[in-house]
Amino acid sequence: MLRSFHESVWIKLEVTTLTRPVAKALAEVQFIVNGSHYIKSPNSEFYLNSDKLDSNYKVIDKVWLKAIYLKHDDNGDLIEEIFDPYLRLKPKYYPLLNGLVDAPTVNSLK
Repeated sequence: MLRSFHESVWIKLEVTTLTRPVAKALAEVQFIVNGSHYIKSPNSEFYLNSDKLDSNYKVIDKVWLKAIYLKHDDNGDLIEEIFDPYLRLKPKYYPLLNGLVDAPTVNSLK
């Protein structure tokens, strides 16, 4: 009985591991087939809402982060400048909280 329990847990983990990427790929195909498209902005900018960060200034909302990356090709440069490799906001950029993040505001704090 114990062995069948472990086998069922293993099978569940394997199925979950395999189905998530397939589901994600199918969602992307459906997105394209439906004529949907990602929202793009003409300007590289975004608002840095404090509710997207935890008390240590680390990004907790990965969906928000992905949306910012996809919104404009240059937003990745802004994100990589203001956050450390662990996605914590660098202290010198704390003044950007709850405000606009764009190249001029980032450059003014360098």
